[in-house]
Amino acid sequence: MDESRELINLKISIQRLSEHVNVVLLLTTSALFSLCSLLENVDIVAIELDLKRWVDACGKPTPPIMRFFEASRA
Repeated sequence: MDESRELINLKISIQRLSEHVNVVLLLTTSALFSLCSLLENVDIVAIELDLKRWVDACGKPTPPIMRFFEASRA
């Protein structure tokens, strides 16, 4: 009984941590794009591809970041 409760609490903690990581990645990406917009010689598409590869290497794509990329193109 206690083990299952601990497992549920662990899953909830991991989910919350994942949400915080998504927010941090989104804010970092937003800041990076803002910085890139100030610099003319920076290839934003190359940075986007590198970030996508990094997100894919983490296991699963992070939807907020992918939505940010789509919105930045519009």
